[in-house]
Amino acid sequence: MLRILALCSLYVSTGCKSDDTCSPSSEDTGIQIGTIAEQCICEEPEFWMGSSTGEFIGLNEGDGVTMVYGPQGGWHIWGSIRTANTRDVIKIHFRIMDKETGVTVVDVTNQVALAMEDDCTGIYTGMYGFLDVLELTEGELDTPPELLCKHALEIHMTVTDSGGRMLEKTLDVIALPDDVDLDNCVE
Repeated sequence: MLRILALCSLYVSTGCKSDDTCSPSSEDTGIQIGTIAEQCICEEPEFWMGSSTGEFIGLNEGDGVTMVYGPQGGWHIWGSIRTANTRDVIKIHFRIMDKETGVTVVDVTNQVALAMEDDCTGIYTGMYGFLDVLELTEGELDTPPELLCKHALEIHMTVTDSGGRMLEKTLDVIALPDDVDLDNCVE
């Protein structure tokens, strides 16, 4: 009798009903940060990558991403994400590698709160991917537009929520100069 009560309690605590296909091991582990709607817990988590601020604008294979010249004098590439069926607080590991040289030029991890679009999907936009090109400098060529313009870049993101849901994706894009750097684009 105690075993049946324990199993019923487990199903109630994970939000799953006896006919659901998710298992308790795929659910909440440890201290929970953020929330997830009951109807989303047993659904397959997923995410999409983007490069934008404000609203989510998704990226596709081969799209161009702008190396933005920032107000403090450095360059960055915007990262954004849309998730489905994850908690509303996630950790994002955002990495960008120059495919020509194999050098990682962005490597940042952020724990963020998603702006929820509905019960099961949320977005986070405006994630700074500060471009570190120190390892690529050659003489007077020392800025991202001079060193990465029109290069193929590999964007890799890993998304993890405190419920144990972890997803990874990689996407190849092309580095484009900001309008102020068109003359500095060395191909």
